[in-house]
Amino acid sequence: MAQNRLIKQRQDTSPNQTQSHIKRSLRKAKEPEIVDGQSADRRDYIVHFENVAHWNDWDNLEKTQQLIMSLKGNAQKLLSDVQPSQMNNYSYLLEVLGRRFSPVERETAYRCEFRNRRQKKTESASDFGYALQKLCLQAYPTVHSEAREIYVIT
Repeated sequence: MAQNRLIKQRQDTSPNQTQSHIKRSLRKAKEPEIVDGQSADRRDYIVHFENVAHWNDWDNLEKTQQLIMSLKGNAQKLLSDVQPSQMNNYSYLLEVLGRRFSPVERETAYRCEFRNRRQKKTESASDFGYALQKLCLQAYPTVHSEAREIYVIT
């Protein structure tokens, strides 16, 4: 009976899916960095975490558990306020982290900083451009990237 299921599973799996699965199972797993909520930008960390999750082929439950284990300090303290029924909800945990480390009020401060940002004497043009792009994303996170590009240029 188990052999029949294996044969059926092989029939349902395309050669490309099988090769992809074999490649993923042979490569070395990556661990996400530990985050304390102070030393790294939340958005940058989530991009890093999502890339690690994709590399490791994690489902949402595993992403949730890995995210919980990668928190320390102030970021970990947030978990004490999360209801046990929500502890396995990846989207909810991202929302909690977002509310704490990227509150809406902070966007106003970023907008002010973005409008007043000037190139430093020792700063290269590319470094200044990168700083403006990052500030613009923090100041206007819901604005489409093409519109933000216009903000940076003008």
